[in-house]
Amino acid sequence: MDGADRIPPRSAPPFPPGPTGTAPPTAVAPDEAARVPDDRLHDPIAEANALLTGIRDHIDYAFQPIVSLQSGTCFGYEALLRGADRIGLPSIAALFDQAWRLGVLHTADLLLRREALAGFARIAKPPGARLFFNLDSRVFASPDYRPGQTRALLDQVGVAPSAFCFELSELHAFGNERLAQNILDDYRAQSLLLAIDDFGIGLSGLSVLYTRHPDIVKVDRLFISGIQNDRKKRVLVTAIVNLARILGMAVVAEGIETEAELLACRRIGCDLGQGFFIARPDTDPTALLATYSQIRQAGERERRDGHGQGDQSLIREELSVIPPVGIDDEMADVFDMFRQHTACTYFPVIDGHHRPVGIIHEQALKTVIYSEFGRDLLRNPSFGRRLRDFVSECPVADIRSEAEEVLSIFAVDENPVGVIIVEDFAYVGVLSAPALLRVIHDKTLSRASDENPLTKLPGNLGINEYLARSIDNGEDAHIFAYFDVDNFKPYNDVYGFRQGDRVIQLLAQLLVRRFAPIDGFVGHIGGDDFFVGVAGQNLASLRQRVADVLETFRKDAISFYDADARAAGGIIGTDRHDVTRTIPLMTASAGLLACPSGPRLASVDDLTNQLSRLKKQAKASPSHIAESACQCGGPDAAAP
Repeated sequence: MDGADRIPPRSAPPFPPGPTGTAPPTAVAPDEAARVPDDRLHDPIAEANALLTGIRDHIDYAFQPIVSLQSGTCFGYEALLRGADRIGLPSIAALFDQAWRLGVLHTADLLLRREALAGFARIAKPPGARLFFNLDSRVFASPDYRPGQTRALLDQVGVAPSAFCFELSELHAFGNERLAQNILDDYRAQSLLLAIDDFGIGLSGLSVLYTRHPDIVKVDRLFISGIQNDRKKRVLVTAIVNLARILGMAVVAEGIETEAELLACRRIGCDLGQGFFIARPDTDPTALLATYSQIRQAGERERRDGHGQGDQSLIREELSVIPPVGIDDEMADVFDMFRQHTACTYFPVIDGHHRPVGIIHEQALKTVIYSEFGRDLLRNPSFGRRLRDFVSECPVADIRSEAEEVLSIFAVDENPVGVIIVEDFAYVGVLSAPALLRVIHDKTLSRASDENPLTKLPGNLGINEYLARSIDNGEDAHIFAYFDVDNFKPYNDVYGFRQGDRVIQLLAQLLVRRFAPIDGFVGHIGGDDFFVGVAGQNLASLRQRVADVLETFRKDAISFYDADARAAGGIIGTDRHDVTRTIPLMTASAGLLACPSGPRLASVDDLTNQLSRLKKQAKASPSHIAESACQCGGPDAAAP
């Protein structure tokens, strides 16, 4: 526990002095304070003291976990204020407005910090967990503001500065911008963390990233709600994630309420998540967990469906495990590291929990080392230069990232030595530029060995792997579809294979356009045959998507014929039975196979055989669609 025994009990009376330097009176009873503001309290000092007493005796905190979207391990816990109604105020915002009006906002804030830290100390948290505390930006302009109180409070309760994160909101503008920035810079120098809350809905979001340079960006719930079904939201959040990674910031997806939202945020690249799907805020700190298993379980289901694995196997093979140095190491130790590892021109720098904070490059030390007495000055503690003064930023990526994503992060860095690779935020190694190119090369070769050269879609190997994973994953319902072009061979014989290739590419593009937004898997079986697999979708809505694809293809395919064929409604050609006749214009057909959740005894061959039969039925159907429930009982199951 972080100093739980050293935190004074709630009943302890000492307050910081009020705005006029007078201590709050001890005669104010709790039930009197509970009626603040009271019409009888016309004395601002008495009213302020009553408010502070009410905060001390009646305000409480609930805590909500902020977890890694990869493992479910808690990165931190946000302290959410509760009980404003118990002191006669209608809302939390009204409490802060009242403290601001009375000139005791900073004093009230310190009382709240103490209460939040007391609850944080009672959480059975993992090592390195942070407390997220919301900071009203008006604090710095409050007449009772006194610098230096944060570090003093943290030292008193035994919480490391790196375990405390201020959440900044743009609800109220900073009064003195330069003073506020100096204070925030001082917080950062003390290893306190800064987060931007509700990012994306404020008027100055991007300017805040530039001026505040936070460690963490919390994306507002507005962009997370229903993100799995909203392409515009995915585009916007992806842009935020990419920007944050370039600037070395972690991203929290706020307000995750469903597994689908969680998985969508994971795929986009959000590092952390918070919301009811993970855990609701709890006023009992002892009820909170260090790890939330539903995150890991959702990830396992996603991996069985072929998502979320990234390129970690390729990245691991190319990692260079360069020994890191600690942010609080002495400069003499850093010199020793460079002397022992003569081939290294830089070292990753990590904090006390093995999380990277940047790199120390020998180039940054040369101007001091090569000056007269420079090395002796750096070894001298009184010189005042510490390791953190020479640390520079370095791009960071999770080991589960796609190789292309790592490349994009690397490409925008001004002076890249490589990309620091982390796993659950802990340092794993460094991926150098040559190593990253090898990862990209190996991935390209692996993909090319299976993908269809015409459509660039996965071939039969990828399709069979997808079906095998769906059999293993009985927790999710799956729908499989087999698409085939009707009357393709006669068209190809008359117009030639180049025009035939254009028809195949048309259907491939339509399938990707319609099914990629719902995380569908699209594969190219060969020729004019395609496979689509989708998990967790309603059959009726998927049937409509299929019908839309077939109708769009029918209309677009007309343009591939000449005017005479369009007027005649077909071409003279030889069918598959070598009979010369008028062949109708091309259409497409689809067989749909619905597999409910639950154990699946069918093999990959069973599923493909059932799909083939459905495709034949679809070609004979007026709607060009045939569907059936999956016969999951094995090869002896009845045909649909």
